[in-house]
Amino acid sequence: MTERKVDPFAEASNVCYEDTGCDLSPSCLECPFPYCVKHESRHVKGRRRNHERDRQICRAFKDGKSVAEIAGAMYVSKRIVQRVIRAGRPSGR
Repeated sequence: MTERKVDPFAEASNVCYEDTGCDLSPSCLECPFPYCVKHESRHVKGRRRNHERDRQICRAFKDGKSVAEIAGAMYVSKRIVQRVIRAGRPSGR
């Protein structure tokens, strides 16, 4: 008796897929973004969130706020504020 080879992608290609898109694009197949935001890793999302936070910290420091004031307003530790200020630029490079 001969062993029958099974194509691992055969089942996946026979599935009916409804292209509902996301908040940014009405269709996945016509999406202008190189990577899917639906399937973005937590690491990437966190880095993007931290980038915006770091910009706000730098802006507040330039406006004359103290490290303690910024930390309290942003709900982060004073050490995080100090690191961002020392780097002089938002994270995420």
